[in-house]
Amino acid sequence: MTLCDRPGASIALFALCGIVLVGQVNAQSEAPSGQSATAAGSLELPIDIRRQLASLPHGENPAAPLAVLKFDLVTGRSTRSSQSRYERLDSGLLGVSTLLGGKGAILSRVLTLKGMVELASTTESTIEIELSNTVAVGKMFFPYSIHRTLRTSSVRNTTVLSGDLAALAQPQAGTRFSYAHSWENEYSSSATFSSKKVVTNTFNVTCGVANPADVSTLHQQLRGKYLRVICEGTNREGETFTNEFAYLLDSQIYLRLAVSNKLGQTKYTLTGVEYVR
Repeated sequence: MTLCDRPGASIALFALCGIVLVGQVNAQSEAPSGQSATAAGSLELPIDIRRQLASLPHGENPAAPLAVLKFDLVTGRSTRSSQSRYERLDSGLLGVSTLLGGKGAILSRVLTLKGMVELASTTESTIEIELSNTVAVGKMFFPYSIHRTLRTSSVRNTTVLSGDLAALAQPQAGTRFSYAHSWENEYSSSATFSSKKVVTNTFNVTCGVANPADVSTLHQQLRGKYLRVICEGTNREGETFTNEFAYLLDSQIYLRLAVSNKLGQTKYTLTGVEYVR
């Protein structure tokens, strides 16, 4: 019986089953795992990446596994709220389902390595467009309005993953690690004359790990200690970026704190925490 077949599986896990089917790591099998089809494409991790993940040390089960985190994402003067649900899988990977609010809604389902590297994901967004105006016909004015719902979906698959993955999976204070990550993203839209598009990118990243600190400084409900991790990298075009994480030692997961790139900075402020009971 798989995780997705198990009676009483959580809502978050049920939503992630399409990813779990391809994310379950089986180092013994030569055959490709099943694919999960979506409107934009299908999810599948290459066999060599699944073998890499299977060989990583995942340690013992976390002392304080997370269930739900709530964030405010602050970019300039704009703030959007999000809520993420976490499911630790038998392979040691994490399934994360996130709902981002604001003008419209974005739902993402991600298979992730410790919360830092997105291995495979699906994203669905809905944006409501409302336009109102008045048209003049002679001396008469007639109001009119246009309502449109724009829907997009995308599927992202990792194509290459290499580097100090064992150090990433179990970070140690005062150390550094590096990794390279390439992905392919296929997306489609309900817009007129739209078609499926595929984009690719490659990131080379180096991370530095600071000394332990009390995690309650990030949010009073968090437990234990954390390691602040600063990652600097470049994409395929040579553009630079910086990601700041908190690695929660009792939960064995990276929480994103900030992202900085050519577009500016986005800060992730924790507003709510729930642990697995």
